[in-house]
Amino acid sequence: MSFELFSNLVGAFFTLCIFSFLYKDNPFYQMSEQLLVGISLGYSVVLTYERAFIPFFVQPIFLKHQWILIIPSIIGIFYLFRFSRKYSWLSRYPIAFSMMGVGASVPLAMHNSILVQMRQAMVPIENINLLLIFIGTIAVLLYFFFSKPTPAPMGSLWISANGT
Repeated sequence: MSFELFSNLVGAFFTLCIFSFLYKDNPFYQMSEQLLVGISLGYSVVLTYERAFIPFFVQPIFLKHQWILIIPSIIGIFYLFRFSRKYSWLSRYPIAFSMMGVGASVPLAMHNSILVQMRQAMVPIENINLLLIFIGTIAVLLYFFFSKPTPAPMGSLWISANGT
């Protein structure tokens, strides 16, 4: 029996085990579910070790002697203290640094998404294309500003774009 045939049979077996949940919960489904979670976790740990930890931590620090990378590594390790009751307060520091980065990126995102579009909409009307763009922009703004909210279908299960 070749490896390709064997792997196809194993895949078909576990696919049937997963589909057996459609009938009801059974030991075959539970076995295949736990096997999937275990194999996925093991694979992701090895993949993270080989593709992230070694090339971005071990090689730059110990082989290339870039000692400054120890500081972000320690900050990243502080995330793991979240699972300790005694030292969980240390995990707040990397979260604070992350939120500082998010707060610094808000003006940049505002500039990239809103201000550039506003600048492009405020050009002098020199030809018919720019006139049509101007009329379309004004019409859309008037529609959204002066339209009244519509009643939500199916009562309160659906929420419209403006939250009513």
